[in-house]
Amino acid sequence: MPASLQCLVVAPKLLSSIAASGTIRLLKPLAILTGGEPKRALFVTYCIGSCIAMLGSLNVVAPLLSMCFLLCYACMNFNSFILDILKDPHWRP
Repeated sequence: MPASLQCLVVAPKLLSSIAASGTIRLLKPLAILTGGEPKRALFVTYCIGSCIAMLGSLNVVAPLLSMCFLLCYACMNFNSFILDILKDPHWRP
């Protein structure tokens, strides 16, 4: 349960930050902050979460949530590995 609440708080800010970086141009409208909060990104996150919740079975939703966390940690580990191999001067393990 705490991991789900953490996702609800962090996901809109993360989505807004990705949009603000300009990496994915399609997400550019989500970078706009309203009153210091990413309300557009929050709405998109809510829509995605609602669609997943409409699957109706916890046995279907739990593996999806687990796979998201596993992919996140796998990408962080891969990034750390690449930075260590390349001997990036700004990288500190």
